[in-house]
Amino acid sequence: MTPQRMDPHALAELFGVDIDHPKPKAPNPTKVKDSGSTNGQRPDQAQPIYLDWYPHVRKALEARVTPADRSQDAWNVLWACVDAELTLAQGEWVLRQRDDLAGWVHENPAGDLERTITKIRAQRQAQQPTAATESEDTKPRYVDIAAMLGGTLPEPPKPHVLTRQDGHRLFYKGRVNSLFGDSEVGKTWISLLPAPRSCSGTAKSSF
Repeated sequence: MTPQRMDPHALAELFGVDIDHPKPKAPNPTKVKDSGSTNGQRPDQAQPIYLDWYPHVRKALEARVTPADRSQDAWNVLWACVDAELTLAQGEWVLRQRDDLAGWVHENPAGDLERTITKIRAQRQAQQPTAATESEDTKPRYVDIAAMLGGTLPEPPKPHVLTRQDGHRLFYKGRVNSLFGDSEVGKTWISLLPAPRSCSGTAKSSF
């Protein structure tokens, strides 16, 4: 197969990127070690982030509970920061973007912000269902040949990711997906294509 050159704009459209109007670069601050010393003590070391890259964090920051409750607002913002896998220093910077929450950070004892994040992580862990793993002794070792020949086997799992023009999908959500083919036929591009679409929400993708 002879490689063909693709139009850069067509390729950018596949990945949902506007190359004519690129997003501004996120700030690149010095990495700060997570410690309680930043909480109300050294606000200059709170680590900035580019909020447009974390829409759920921005949404939590802009939301306000009724009746007004700074502690609950701070909890909701930090929960979103933990979901986004932000660091303690980044979470503090997010809180300081609102004057009332910056005051909440300043008024709380040093280390209280870190303890709050630890509680949030513990609650999130407790809410996640624990999936029982099958041991080697309990895994089925044989296929029901009669059911296979008779057409009564259960339906196989259906792919949910990367929809083709004909409506069929290629990849399985939450599974390791592999592509096989000759060299230079586009396996890498196909593998990378679902990543920006999956990561635009709360999903994660690895390649």
